[in-house]
Amino acid sequence: MGAGQADPRRRRHDHPGHALHGGSRVPLRPDRVVVIVLILGLGSLVFGADLPASPLAFAVSVIPYSVAELSIGLLIAGLVSTAKGASIVGNILFFPSMFFAGVWTPGDLMPDAIRWVRDITPMGAGMTSMQDAWAGHWPGAAHLIALVAVAAACIGLAAKFFRWE
Repeated sequence: MGAGQADPRRRRHDHPGHALHGGSRVPLRPDRVVVIVLILGLGSLVFGADLPASPLAFAVSVIPYSVAELSIGLLIAGLVSTAKGASIVGNILFFPSMFFAGVWTPGDLMPDAIRWVRDITPMGAGMTSMQDAWAGHWPGAAHLIALVAVAAACIGLAAKFFRWE
């Protein structure tokens, strides 16, 4: 889910001189939404995987998380002038974000000194709020506020620094 991650299949068509060349493409086409729904449905029917206990709460978690991650990508594109440079910066930010999301160390097992960072970083706040929604709880206000704050700050800064050349 790293917004700054580069998809090599997509990047090969980009102009090497600009990070957002080809940005008019739709990232999630309707046929891909159907595939996601089919995967979730088949996973539930065939493997007995649980679906989100609260779909509305899950949507309330996913939307600000997605906007926050995409806004980080916009900020990177606004600050870095080439696609290659944007890809490097995105990768540098992606792996610490995965740590704070609990990919390597579950959030509850993190030391108290850094657990608060998980709650305010976009990927950590997003994952925690989605896990809460999957379990049937509403996402925490602190997590949603952190996501909205990151999105607003990154979009504002991206608008200030981004220039079409």
